[in-house]
Amino acid sequence: MATNEGNVVQALQEQKHYDAFHWVLPGSEFIAANDITDYFMIYLRAIGGWCMRRDAYNYEDEEKGGRGGETLEEENGKINMDMDPIGETQKQNGCGGAETLFVTLQMLHMEQPVTPVLQSSHTRGDACIFDEWVIFPISVRDMPLDAVVRCCVYSRHGLVGCTAFHPFTASGRLKAGPRCYKLHAEGSAGPQKKETPRWELLARDLHDGLLQPVPWMDKIVERRLAEMREVQEYEGSARIVAGDASPTLSLLFPQVRSRVPVFLLSVPLNMIPTTLPTTPLAATPTRPYLDICMGDENLCEAKAHALSKSLFLISDADADVHPGLLERRQLQEIMRKPLIHLEGLKVDDEMLLWRFRFFLARDPAYFLLFMRCVNWKNEAEQQEALKVMQQW
Repeated sequence: MATNEGNVVQALQEQKHYDAFHWVLPGSEFIAANDITDYFMIYLRAIGGWCMRRDAYNYEDEEKGGRGGETLEEENGKINMDMDPIGETQKQNGCGGAETLFVTLQMLHMEQPVTPVLQSSHTRGDACIFDEWVIFPISVRDMPLDAVVRCCVYSRHGLVGCTAFHPFTASGRLKAGPRCYKLHAEGSAGPQKKETPRWELLARDLHDGLLQPVPWMDKIVERRLAEMREVQEYEGSARIVAGDASPTLSLLFPQVRSRVPVFLLSVPLNMIPTTLPTTPLAATPTRPYLDICMGDENLCEAKAHALSKSLFLISDADADVHPGLLERRQLQEIMRKPLIHLEGLKVDDEMLLWRFRFFLARDPAYFLLFMRCVNWKNEAEQQEALKVMQQW
């Protein structure tokens, strides 16, 4: 995955698939993450769908503990401390007021750890709220573009679930604002990714200031968004009680004060030419021009050389051709090159050897050079090479 300034501008100007009425204003300003030296951090908000449900562990605890005030006896004969009485309201709660959770986070790149495992503090109360910043020991500019943050949630009984997310989007933008990820069991394929509603995506853009402000309309929109969030939370609570919902981890990615999007560039911003394509690009020692097509095969030249070589294979009209003075010098330079080197012969050198192959058959020094420029997978070249080998 790679990004450059052209990809970033295209991502900013591209129309949102969820913006049917073209409300989101296309932008052109962005901040390069390569210049941000601050540490990457995530704000842990809460765990949803856990404390309000009854799991198998809670039922086992109630069966073992019996009524409130009784003592629990372990298999080794040691007696634990007396438990406090549990009220009727707490019995209805799945956590019983005693369930605490904590999260471990680690950044990975290509399945290799980038940061050590970071652990959060335990949740407070039955709502499983963290309200805690987790700071990774790596700056934003040093993070790989395809890095992955793996989160694991644990309770006193063991692993609750895990999830993973990318700090950067597919276009290279650093995520900002609230996010919610579903937890799944370790080793499983994970829950199917549910498409985010359009209104929620538009609400993010409204919060980021990408929509044109209309004071009287913004008040109505904010009130309507609050109602839709309440309905969404109510439906989620109903699914949790029914046992159809998975626990979720709510996070908050920090945002720049100016609310300008942050993109990570594969090529540093100061190395990208800012002149227009129509103007001549002058390369200087202090500011070189980066040619992204450098080293690629030129299809037009490859086609021209293939046609020229095919003419040599059709007839033996060049059997009596002798090289001139300049061409003899070029052939001598080719012969002086070491026979064992990593780079292959240039296309022009190969064409020169093919053109004067009958003349070079008089000198054994050119035997290996000519054999190297033969494409032995091509049957026509193979037959022509065997024909010339008989004259050496």
